[in-house]
Amino acid sequence: MEALGLDVRLLLFQIINFGMVLFVLAKLVYKPILKLLDERKKKVKETLEKNALVEEKLSNIENEERAVIKKAEQKADKISQELLNNAEEEKAKIIEEARLVATQESQKSASRVKATQLEAEANLKDKFKKQVVEELLEKLNKSSNGKQKFPMLDQLLK
Repeated sequence: MEALGLDVRLLLFQIINFGMVLFVLAKLVYKPILKLLDERKKKVKETLEKNALVEEKLSNIENEERAVIKKAEQKADKISQELLNNAEEEKAKIIEEARLVATQESQKSASRVKATQLEAEANLKDKFKKQVVEELLEKLNKSSNGKQKFPMLDQLLK
């Protein structure tokens, strides 16, 4: 090898030196770096798994939220419909009661008017009878020459 210009001792020394550097690097540098890289890989993998779980849970929660909102809307619609139905029934009852009261009041008023009318007619008949009787008596009592024919009738009527 000397013919090639290589010193065997120097080559051997370089091989040993390279082996020692390789051994030191493998023990002191590569292992900690590889260990650190493995730890980071594990952390990234765990983070991705946790992220996937969180996304799945979030999706489940959103689905549950939608279901709860839908159920609440249905319940609200049902309650609203019941309230409207109750309000319509109450409205119908109030209208019917008002009609009954109005009918009763109308009948009472009509009977009062009729009673008042009958009373007025009776009073009018009495007045008319009295007036007719008074005029007849006046005519009977007085003669053509101004003398009373029946003086006792005045006293009886009074």
